[in-house]
Amino acid sequence: MPNSGGSAPDRPKERTEVREGKSFPIGPSVYPEGINFSVFSKDAEAVELLLFDRADDPNPSRVIALDPGKNRTYHYWHALVPGLKPGQIYGYRVTGPNDPSKGYLYDPQRLIVDPYGCALSVPEGYRRLNAGQPVENMASAMKSVVPDPRPTIGRGTNLCTGLLPRR
Repeated sequence: MPNSGGSAPDRPKERTEVREGKSFPIGPSVYPEGINFSVFSKDAEAVELLLFDRADDPNPSRVIALDPGKNRTYHYWHALVPGLKPGQIYGYRVTGPNDPSKGYLYDPQRLIVDPYGCALSVPEGYRRLNAGQPVENMASAMKSVVPDPRPTIGRGTNLCTGLLPRR
């Protein structure tokens, strides 16, 4: 995707409308018009949703900065992204206090997985030891994946809940 406006190369400009979305349920939710993302973060000052085409991508294909006035309800950050489908690879970048002595470890250079997601994509270059290093981690970090809410083949269980569908 071409970069416009002199922004950093890992921050492509948003090209489609992102809707307000819903704060519940948390995690990714599949709707006919797209995917709703919701994440809880009490002390976040800013949240970006990063979309990737492949697990090994060193840069996101889209970066969606969530508007605290439009995409936040209490401590829940949320957005509905039209046109996305199950299988979308994503993560978050969160800005907030960074004071390890008080338990605050926000680092806007780091990609984090969705703590409410239920599927992960592990890139070829993933190394667990890299996760603790204070450097940008886009290419080597695990990334969240929006699961398909339909029952899986075989036992007929849902990927996230593990529950059998009603008959």
